[in-house]
Amino acid sequence: MKDAGWERWREFTNDANNTIYQITIKLTDPQLRAILKVNYAQDLHFKAAAKGTLVEKEFTPVWLSGKSFAECRRASVNTTGACGIAWRASDSILGLRIENAHLAAARKLHLADDPRFVETNLAITGRSYYKVLGCPPGITMSEVATFLDGLGWKVIPQHPFRNNADSCAWKVAADADPPQDEIETAEGIITVAAWLEAKPKPAAKPKPKKQPASKGASKGEATQW
Repeated sequence: MKDAGWERWREFTNDANNTIYQITIKLTDPQLRAILKVNYAQDLHFKAAAKGTLVEKEFTPVWLSGKSFAECRRASVNTTGACGIAWRASDSILGLRIENAHLAAARKLHLADDPRFVETNLAITGRSYYKVLGCPPGITMSEVATFLDGLGWKVIPQHPFRNNADSCAWKVAADADPPQDEIETAEGIITVAAWLEAKPKPAAKPKPKKQPASKGASKGEATQW
């Protein structure tokens, strides 16, 4: 922490009515990497404030839904490659920050019952998202992973967003682009495209009000104000 630049801090209360302090500091990449690789004895966890940094990409969180800080700390002791506690602020879920080289083993240990994972996709970090159109109807999460792996593309299924009697569409995560945008199968054509999050529409600007013309002005005559 030597020579770290302290930027700001904020205080907030979580659902369990515990006060949590969040501190933002400036660190070099080597400093951040060293901090992330430490399993702290107290209820501390660290992450890069800026998304997509090179250091952050060396680790992938394994989320342990419903687990407390104490349970995550105990789990980290028995998990090779665990580098501190990860926290997902959007839904307050805790987990383990895992070095990518040990990601497959950590998922096999902690997420054995998670239907998203099969033997072939355990090591995927899944930082890019795609939509897959034309999957067989009624296909399950694990079947999506196995089906697309058979077509030469390793993915982590996220959720279906269209499902009917003829076909269904899925959002998936992957580390690499698909072999091609259209894949011909015995069931039909599978179409793949990048998943683009919908951006909120900008608020419409109010139309300027028209100024009423002077009553005394006649047609073709300049109005005096």
